[in-house]
Parts: sequence; C-alpha cells; structure tokens
Amino acid sequence: MELLATENDSVTLSFTVLELLALKNSLNEVCHGLNMPNFLCSIGIECVDGKALLEEFFHLHLSINSPVESTERFVQRISIHQDYVTVSLTSTVLRVLANSLNEVYIRLDKREFLTRMRVNRDDVFTLMQEISQLHNTLTK
Repeated sequence: MELLATENDSVTLSFTVLELLALKNSLNEVCHGLNMPNFLCSIGIECVDGKALLEEFFHLHLSINSPVESTERFVQRISIHQDYVTVSLTSTVLRVLANSLNEVYIRLDKREFLTRMRVNRDDVFTLMQEISQLHNTLTK
C-alpha cells in the first residue's frame, strides 16, 4: 500500500493486486463467511453497506485485468494498472477495511487462513496495521 495524497477526511492510496485481493476477501469473509452477530459494532457499518463495499472491491479487482464501468458508492477509482489500482477512500472506509482485516486475522484458524483468504496471514497483518495507522492519523 502506498499513500499518494491526503485531503480532509480522505486519502488516495495505491494497492497492489495482492493487497486488493486481501481487502476483497476479508470483506467477503465478514459479509458471508464468518458469523458476525453484531456487524455494525464489529465492522463499523451496516451489513448491507458492507456487502455494497465488497461489491465495489470485487469490481476493482476484476478491473485490473479488464476494465469495468465505475459505479462505486464508497470507493472512488482514480486509475487502474496491471499491477496496482489507485483509489480514494474516506476514513470511514479505512476503518471498515481495518476492522474486516482484523476480524479475519483473529477468527480464521492459521491452517485455513491461506485457503480462504488466498493471501499470506503475515501480509494481512501488515496491511491491517498500515490501514489502522493511516485511519488513526486521519481522525486525530
């Protein structure tokens, strides 16, 4: 993840393909895989909004290989390249992403983590820390 710019309550970030995959899959797990009795408290938005955000990350991930029409509500796509995507995110979305990564990191067994997430557990932890620190910086 690379921070490109900050403005008020939002940031422009560049994510690699694997980072984007980790974000998409963590959202998928909290929306559809893990039992989340109090989604709003755990993740920071209503489940229906989490599913909408997941859909946007699904389209972002698809657009790396074949551009798709931008219809995002939460994520403003800036540019797409073969190896990375540049997006603008609010502090609220950053918090949701950090919370989603945290939930899968804590709740998925080490043995099943790679199978379900398709990314290395240590990489997810690093990404979670980076996003959390960035969110904390924005909300000070």
